[in-house]
Amino acid sequence: MSSKKSAFEVYLSAVFKWGIIALTGACMFATCMFITEKLLGFYKDMQWIAVICFALMDVCF
Repeated sequence: MSSKKSAFEVYLSAVFKWGIIALTGACMFATCMFITEKLLGFYKDMQWIAVICFALMDVCF
């Protein structure tokens, strides 16, 4: 039995993985930049506990 893949299945196998990697990479980069900007003195009204919670949620994602 030979099963042919549909165009959608080929797309998912080729592109979907890189889309997920790009999405999670962008989220991690945004978190790193947010923490860096907080360390540099931006977001003075934002409490550190909120920044830490945001970072933990991002890592869990």
